[in-house]
Amino acid sequence: MSRIVPAEELDLIERVISEHPEGLGISALERALANHLPDINRRTLQRRLKRLQEDRRIVTEGESIALMYKRASKVINLKPKVDAKIKTSAGVDLESCVPVSPDGSVIRDLVHHPLRQCKPAGYHRSFPVGSMQGKKELPMNHLSFGELFQEAGTDSKSLAQGEFLFQNGAASTHLYTVLDGCVRMVRFSWDGVPVVMHTACAGDGLAEASLFSPIYHCDAEAILPSTVACYDKKIIMAILRDSPEKALACIALFSRQVRSLRTLLEVRAIRSARERVLHYLVLQADPETMTFSLGGSVKAMAHDLAMASETLYRTLAGLEKEGKISRSPGVIKILS
Repeated sequence: MSRIVPAEELDLIERVISEHPEGLGISALERALANHLPDINRRTLQRRLKRLQEDRRIVTEGESIALMYKRASKVINLKPKVDAKIKTSAGVDLESCVPVSPDGSVIRDLVHHPLRQCKPAGYHRSFPVGSMQGKKELPMNHLSFGELFQEAGTDSKSLAQGEFLFQNGAASTHLYTVLDGCVRMVRFSWDGVPVVMHTACAGDGLAEASLFSPIYHCDAEAILPSTVACYDKKIIMAILRDSPEKALACIALFSRQVRSLRTLLEVRAIRSARERVLHYLVLQADPETMTFSLGGSVKAMAHDLAMASETLYRTLAGLEKEGKISRSPGVIKILS
């Protein structure tokens, strides 16, 4: 059990800090307290300061040797029912100062929802929107990139197998989504060996990492005959500036992509090829039917799993022989 800290001691430290509006570093604070608390050591003082920070009676600015302690200012909470999520070093709740619509509040809450409390959704490549006729409109944070930035769409482009959509170093004027086929993001090593970074299939986005970059950082090559939708980057940036709701929805979309990529890294860390493939299929499968639709080629799936195509073929055949899965063209079903 932690020792009870005398309230008078905390009040004294807070009062000394408040006498210095410009703030005090730890050494200066020790000197200022020398006549009042001569026996307090630095470790104990740091614990007292931490307690005052937890009680929001003081705040800090700077880092490391430049760390300064200041008395906290009184802040008017414009939206007291909203949990504080983003604060300045002075303790100001920035989110409560930004007016958003009810839908925007829902998106903001979902972005901040603890990951451990979220229902696992697996590494799904796209969100099944389906027909909206006669149904309640989906929350904006569940929209795909194409739906979110529909007004930025310019046209679609067809690519032959082996054709490049863009190449490393080219000016990044558009972002893309794959409508059908598969496009791989690839860089080349110093000796010309291709290093595949990502394989995008139907429903996946392309070049999001170049949203704030003047150039593309890799090559985008169609590995199957493909069609992509094109979105003007300047219009996307204007939408993000003018619509806080769509900006938050875009953050939520990118956040889901980050979680998916982390899940994929988790899968790749499994040493056994059999267990890696099973784990991947369980995460990817529709939870109702336990079926996984192979959107691209087996080679693209092998890249996701960081294994050779031949190894994946052998592993799938072995799982089918064990009765763990069944296969039909384009579909894998988990049996047990």
